[in-house]
Amino acid sequence: MGRKLLFISNAGNLRGGSQSSLIGLLKSCKKRGHYPHLIVPEEGDLSGIAETLGIEHTVVRYSRWRSSTIGLEKGADFVTIPRLVELISKLQPDCVVTNTLVVPWGAVAAAIADVPHIWVAREFFVHHRSDLKDYYDFIDSYSNLVIANSKSNADYLRKEAGINNAKHFYSYVDVSGVRLSSDDSIKIIDIGIVHPDKNQLELLKAATALKQKNELGGTRIIFIGEYREDDYWNEIQGLIRKNKLEDNVEFTGFIKDPYGLVGPNDILVQPSKHESLGRTITEAMKLGMICVGADVSGTKEAIRLGGGIVYKSGDSKALANVLSDILINHDKYRIEAQKAKARAHKNLSEKASHQPFFDELDMIFGQKNPRRELRHLSPHFKGLIYLENEVTNLRKKTESQNQLLERQQRELIAIFHSRAWKAAVRARKLKVFPKELASRLQMKKRPVHFVYLKSREFYGSSVMRVNQLSEIAQEAAHKQDIKASPLNSEFKNSILVLTKWALEGLNVEALDKLKNRQNILIFDPVDAYLPAEKAKYADVIVAASRTAFHDYSLQFKGKKVLLVDHHVDPRLKTLDWSRRPVALRAGYFGELVNAFSTPAIQSKVDFIQISTNKQENDWLNLLPKYNLHYAIRQVGQKDNHKPFLKGFTAAHCGSNILIQDSQEEAVHWLGEDYPYLLKGEVTEEKVLDKLKYIEETFGTSIWNKATKRMIEIREKTSEQGIGRQLKSLFNEANSL
Repeated sequence: MGRKLLFISNAGNLRGGSQSSLIGLLKSCKKRGHYPHLIVPEEGDLSGIAETLGIEHTVVRYSRWRSSTIGLEKGADFVTIPRLVELISKLQPDCVVTNTLVVPWGAVAAAIADVPHIWVAREFFVHHRSDLKDYYDFIDSYSNLVIANSKSNADYLRKEAGINNAKHFYSYVDVSGVRLSSDDSIKIIDIGIVHPDKNQLELLKAATALKQKNELGGTRIIFIGEYREDDYWNEIQGLIRKNKLEDNVEFTGFIKDPYGLVGPNDILVQPSKHESLGRTITEAMKLGMICVGADVSGTKEAIRLGGGIVYKSGDSKALANVLSDILINHDKYRIEAQKAKARAHKNLSEKASHQPFFDELDMIFGQKNPRRELRHLSPHFKGLIYLENEVTNLRKKTESQNQLLERQQRELIAIFHSRAWKAAVRARKLKVFPKELASRLQMKKRPVHFVYLKSREFYGSSVMRVNQLSEIAQEAAHKQDIKASPLNSEFKNSILVLTKWALEGLNVEALDKLKNRQNILIFDPVDAYLPAEKAKYADVIVAASRTAFHDYSLQFKGKKVLLVDHHVDPRLKTLDWSRRPVALRAGYFGELVNAFSTPAIQSKVDFIQISTNKQENDWLNLLPKYNLHYAIRQVGQKDNHKPFLKGFTAAHCGSNILIQDSQEEAVHWLGEDYPYLLKGEVTEEKVLDKLKYIEETFGTSIWNKATKRMIEIREKTSEQGIGRQLKSLFNEANSL
């Protein structure tokens, strides 16, 4: 018999293994005939996946209880509790399940509603989440069951945290859609963020020992994962240089599909100092890779369920001996890896992994919540929603009165600008315009909302064209009410700057509704396609590039088109620019898939991945380390009104830029005579020749000429200049 289950997610987007594992558990629920309902704190990846799986979801705002929010923001979480209680009352679930231990609101709501509650523990307790120790008593009290994603985690919770009802299951890892590359060379692979806890240094020390014994040869060691230039990174680079490992070692940065770089003969090494039963080693075993891991609890548990070699953590010589034996007797270890693959698929199958969760779940159904006495507090919590609704109604009433006043003001002004009024003044029937009335009729400027789509709130374009641009606008037009607001259909008598994701989220019916509510609509598509059926609703179309201004003016004749150049990230001003490189150093900053890159070019240019779908700030701190920005794009990529943002960023960093002349917007800003413009077809040979030319001319008059051009660009795209453009834009909108 299927049961109703309410899952509380710790995040709305796929940020790591805990969300991926939650998706797997939801699939297993449906497979077993249960009816899961997902609660997320925001629209994002998880809600989209839930819809694809046919799983209903609800968005309820909440934060993690260990977050740094204070005051009203933290108090707002208490409004979450009665909302969840009402949802539980409506859905009547048989159990509430909270994914990870960092969101307590589902546990409290379940206690008030007297519904069983389960925590799914996915943290690395021994080290990474040691700060959770202060919460163990709460977690224990507000649970019918705590079920961890590994036996070692469950053992820790029982023995160290005193949570006696801690059980375990395994996160199911589906590798049916994962394919290894056809590269049949033997490589050593490490997958994970470059961090002291991940202990990549131990693998490099082992590689050094192999090299000293002439056993490393040309074997490549590839580290796949994010990295930042901190003390740990510097220590790693120092060890590589000292032991001349440059030809063997490669750091790729973050790659969405790491196994595209991994071949069937490769050796996965997991030297982490602390691990739960992780997805990486499980994937590797199920793909038939040779696996080597440090003897920490989670890794040992994984290898027992599949297969591989364990060495003593902290002993790089022991790791070197293991790798030496594998390289010498590779065929033997490949055979063992295939046996381990079969065991991993059997012991960590969907049924073997998830069935213990459902077995424990069956015993929970019908139980009373251990904190069921909290149900007496339910009316008090519901009072919070009543208070919130009262405030909302009062705000709406105030807005309605303001709208009535504005309409009356417009009507009076229309009278005073009418021919009849002017004729009366000329006939001297009215000698003086009443001063008191004139002061009252000063029209209030419409509020300005930079509108973003909630599910794209943390995308780069939303952060820059909403949060940052609205702040620049506030500084420039300080007498106007300007704010960043999520997309909704309740805007009235406002100026709405609709960013590209907001425009994507609006259909023509919604645009028509916004127009009928007396809003002025400013479209800011940046580099997105603007369909004609939507463009007809625009009062003003903003062009963020010269090419866009030209094309929009031709394409949408009769529409007001205004230019507002793309600004650079204001956080550049907060960086430490005191130490700049004295030699040429080139870097690419952006999505790696967009860059024209070859191994030879990578030896000259550092490629730093920047995701446009989430906010990752580490790359900003790297900017002062480079004085040349590489911006050669993949051949054949469509340039759909793309602003010259990479050039603006380089200019504000005091750097020069290398870019091809097929980028029309770049040529407009740089000029045809810019010395570091790559002319004609893009090829590896031409890029390398141009990089060599830049190196030869570094510090000369040619370099200085290019720098002067970049200084001019910096001045034209200053925040003050962008602010003046925005002020003109709002003046135009207020006059409509």
